[in-house]
Amino acid sequence: MKSLVVLLMLSYTAFGQGYSLPGLQLVKPNPADGRPLLVNTPCVTPSMGSWEIPILVYSDSNVEHYIDKACLAVSVEFGFGRTGKYDVRLYTFYKSKDALCSWYSATLRSNPEFMRECRLIVYKARRLNVDTRNKKMLVTEVLALDDAGRHLAFLPGEGNKAWHPIADLDSDPREKPFRLAMDRITQLMEKEQDHWNHISGGR
Repeated sequence: MKSLVVLLMLSYTAFGQGYSLPGLQLVKPNPADGRPLLVNTPCVTPSMGSWEIPILVYSDSNVEHYIDKACLAVSVEFGFGRTGKYDVRLYTFYKSKDALCSWYSATLRSNPEFMRECRLIVYKARRLNVDTRNKKMLVTEVLALDDAGRHLAFLPGEGNKAWHPIADLDSDPREKPFRLAMDRITQLMEKEQDHWNHISGGR
């Protein structure tokens, strides 16, 4: 996997150093079609059990995006209603071997070693922070996962160094699925907040 990290570094001018945490499983796939059956949420304590049924927030012929309910609830508890900010882990399932690799330059895609190792990535997990009031976002902790949902590499070059406008996504048609997924997550956050207000008496 080290060579994949090196090859991916060529795609970014400020990629940083990649490193791997082999064996960490973040997705339990459905054996029939590869879709996530369970996801390993960072939003509960280990003693509570970290596996959650994922919530589908976007789907097309190439990619699906998921989140988990635990992170929605935690964002509400930590002040979404007051600040408009939420923090979730977004899980991405690439339905074909080239769904992810097609993002990269023709030069990289002409490299057989790059394509062979890029096609090992079936899932991606990333931390997504959104400020709905100021319409800004931040993506960090981007993890590449294999077909068993296990960690292959940490990809810092695919994240953001600072908060930036959500509207930046609109300049790249390839980002439309991600943008639509984010819109859906925001809707779910608002519903979670409404539920919280109802059970807590509006506190």
